[in-house]
Formats: sequence, structure tokens, C-alpha cells
Amino acid sequence: MRQVIYKDTPYSVYSKPEYSGVVGISSGGIYEIPEALSQELQDQFLQGSRVVTILNQQIAENSTENETTRMILFSRQSGQYGYLIHTPLPLELLAGKSGKELIDLAVLELKKAEFPDMIQQLVALSSPEKIIQRPYYIHRATVPTSNQPKWNMGRVVLAGDAAHGMPPFMAQGANQGLEDAAVMTTLVAEIHKQNQWDDMAAIETAFSKYEALRRPLMERVQYATLTRLPLSSGQHRQEYAQQVYTRNIEEIMQTLL
Repeated sequence: MRQVIYKDTPYSVYSKPEYSGVVGISSGGIYEIPEALSQELQDQFLQGSRVVTILNQQIAENSTENETTRMILFSRQSGQYGYLIHTPLPLELLAGKSGKELIDLAVLELKKAEFPDMIQQLVALSSPEKIIQRPYYIHRATVPTSNQPKWNMGRVVLAGDAAHGMPPFMAQGANQGLEDAAVMTTLVAEIHKQNQWDDMAAIETAFSKYEALRRPLMERVQYATLTRLPLSSGQHRQEYAQQVYTRNIEEIMQTLL
């Protein structure tokens, strides 16, 4: 959609997403696991939990090291394991990688990051048919230029990932898309109420209100996601929570009208 609305405009350079530098490599189910290896994973990492995040040799609760390989490890009652590895890799190294090649690449990155042998062994047991890669792309909420791309053209307006896509590190992508939708439906409902469907000035005003309200917040949320800043201290966590979680969306939307 960005490519359609930005075509032949000064914003065409922003029509395609930007690689964030981080890829997710995952497998949803590993069944053939030696009992000794399973017990090691339980004793050192899971410790009765169903899911943990691992950084190098230890469980990572609040790590802000964005350029570091980390793994989300989970287990199921059936005894199978799964994982999601986040690791910084160049796109050219990922190109065409699948199956056994992708498993080998994942094990190599874990080894470089000094993950213990038991984690490397687990990933090496992955089924080639079930391992996948997902490079994370972003659309920056703001860009360092005076030629800031608008989120709308004519009757079309961008929302959610199309406007401000981000990796899933702080679990805000879908949430912020829903807030975009809440704001836009409020504004579109007012256009309907005033019967302004053919009034392009009114539509432009509505879209501008939406962008003016949402873009500043999305700058903060996207920055927090890319840097994991809220995890660095209690103060940053509290400030982030105040900005993101304690706002009353109904009150905010009332200010639009």
C-alpha cells in the first residue's frame, strides 16, 4: 500500500520497509530429544517454567543488549520443545537459507554468542521441515529529514504496521494498530455524521488529526522497541508504562472531535 500511495511522490524512497538488522529463527516443535538433554534444559533453564528467555549462559529477564543473540525457549506438556532465536545477521547471509542450512547457521550463531552446548544440541535436533526464518522489517515512525512522509494520500490512510512497523520485541505492533483503528473509526464516524464523504478538505483534516495524535506516541514506542530501553531501569519502565498503558483512549478520542 505504501508503494501505491507514494508512487511518483517525494515520499517514494519510503515506500519499502527497512531491515531492522535482526532476524527471528524458530522451530515450533522438536520431538526426538534424549532424556538426559531434556533434564539438563529443565534443571538449568526452564526450572518448572513453560517459557524462558536465554542470553548466553543464563536466563535473561531485563536485557537491553539489542545487538546480542537471545533465545526464547519453551516446552509443552507433550515433552516437545520449541524456540525462537533473535540474532543480528546481514540479509545476504540469510538469503536462500532453509532446512539444514538454516539449522547450521543458527547453531553457529549460538556458538559465537557462547550459548551452552545443551542449547546448541537442542537446535541441531530441529526438523529441517519445521525451522523457519523471519527477518524483521520496520517502517520508521519518523525519519531524519524535513520531507517527512505523510500517512495518507487522498482517501487512503496508513495504519498499524503499514505506518509504523516494528519488531515484536516489546509486543506493541498489534496493540498500536488497534489504537490507530480506534482513532480512525472515531474520525470517520464524524465524517459520516456530517455527511462529508465528498469533502476532501474534511477528510484531509481528519487524517491530519489522526497522524498528529498518533505519530509522537509511535516515535516513543518504536524507539523503546528497537532499543529495549524500558528494560534498562525501573524509572524507564515506569515512564514507558505511563506513556503506553495508562492513557484513557476514550478521553483521547474525545479531544479529536
